[in-house]
Amino acid sequence: MFFGINLDTGYSDFIRAVMEGVAYSIRHCIETVPVIGAEAQQSPIPIGGGAAKSGIWCQIFADVLKRPVIMLPDDETETLGDAIIAAQAGGIKEVPYDFGKALAGKGKLLTSSPL
Repeated sequence: MFFGINLDTGYSDFIRAVMEGVAYSIRHCIETVPVIGAEAQQSPIPIGGGAAKSGIWCQIFADVLKRPVIMLPDDETETLGDAIIAAQAGGIKEVPYDFGKALAGKGKLLTSSPL
């Protein structure tokens, strides 16, 4: 449902509203799940896949979440996560459980814009 629509509302306004809606939905999920420690509450959130291809969307995430985000350079973050989980389950020690953090360190860091 969209509010405040008038004759000046354009297609890009609807796209931006949907992007912001997704970011607010993620914020609601983060606020609902209990977090362990204050450090985890301020650590950057890695964003991968299609969303990471959009600098605008990643900035919206940073602004709405009021936390830094990292735009991951790899498009296949979900597949990489699956491989890490499989390696851990299979006892492959050459792939550490925190391998994804090394990848996240290579992404672009965006911080929340002051309003």
